[in-house]
Amino acid sequence: MRAAKQEYRVTVTTQARDDLRRIYRFVADEMMLRQTAAQQQRRLRRELEMLRFSPARHQAVPVEPWQSRGVRSLFVGPYAALYLVDEDKEQVSVLRVMYCGI
Repeated sequence: MRAAKQEYRVTVTTQARDDLRRIYRFVADEMMLRQTAAQQQRRLRRELEMLRFSPARHQAVPVEPWQSRGVRSLFVGPYAALYLVDEDKEQVSVLRVMYCGI
């Protein structure tokens, strides 16, 4: 009999929610690409929600002070989401979402 898949609860901090809003506003208003902005938001949110399955599969941020704190990064197109995994609480906390120009 196979064990049930472990699922984590994904929470998005206020800062990360603000980041997502700023990204949307910039693409929609400054670049005048509303449809692209909406598509990016859907993709970002979908990928963040997928962190509920095996969040440790993404690499740890290799620089301090984030490395010693266990911060991990998820890249979605030109954006990076920084997050923490709390194994005891089975929770993922998305800290920030930022443009990284990739």
